[in-house]
Amino acid sequence: MEKAEGGIEAITFDVGGTLAEGKPDHGLYAKRVLSHLSSLGFAVREEEWKRATSQALLQLRLRREKGLEMSFQEFSSLQLSAVGLKPEGELL
Repeated sequence: MEKAEGGIEAITFDVGGTLAEGKPDHGLYAKRVLSHLSSLGFAVREEEWKRATSQALLQLRLRREKGLEMSFQEFSSLQLSAVGLKPEGELL
C-alpha cells in the first residue's frame, strides 16, 4: 500500500504544556466534553467536571514535582473516574 502525500502521520496531545506555552480554553473544552458525554447518555454537570478537572490537574502537578509525566489518557481517566464514569472504550 502506498503512503498518501501530506497525510497525517502522528497526533501529539500536550496536556501538561511541555511542548507549547499558553493557556487552554478550559471552558470551551469542558462544554465540548460535556456535550459529547451527553450525546452518549451521561449527564455530568459543569461544576462536577470542573471539580474533576481540578483534581486531575493536582495529580498531574504532583507527578511533575517527582519528574514524572502523565498521558492524555491517564488525565482523562482521572477526570471520568471523578465524575463516576468508567474510563474505557468510547469515553476515552
